[in-house]
Amino acid sequence: MKKADLIANLRNDVYCRMKPSPIHGVGVFAIRTIPKGINIFKGSQESFYDFTKKELQKISKPVQKLIYDFCCIEKGKVFIPKAGLNSIDISFFVNHSNKPNVRFDEEQGSFITLRKISSNEELVVDYSDFEKNVQT
Repeated sequence: MKKADLIANLRNDVYCRMKPSPIHGVGVFAIRTIPKGINIFKGSQESFYDFTKKELQKISKPVQKLIYDFCCIEKGKVFIPKAGLNSIDISFFVNHSNKPNVRFDEEQGSFITLRKISSNEELVVDYSDFEKNVQT
């Protein structure tokens, strides 16, 4: 990314930060008002490989725990960033709610706002959209 492009990104595409969450551990919070229909993590990791649980059995237990803590599981497949777990970004810290204000768009591979989100409001998604058993 060129310097001018980075300035444009900082000006136009940065909406959130991580901080302690009353929902669970760490969450993602708006640092400014976010309009409805916005891709809130534009430029973040959007490319994944899918694996079966069997393919991951020979991975060390601590790394398996990390995978299952952070990665999406859908229809028996585990989705891991192509760039590896060290590429995990802020989007992996969106907490669950039965009343989400963002949704995951599979076609775009992005989180999209469902409504206008106020500054300091936590961004939340309904994890059941990922077809994974959720503990709330």
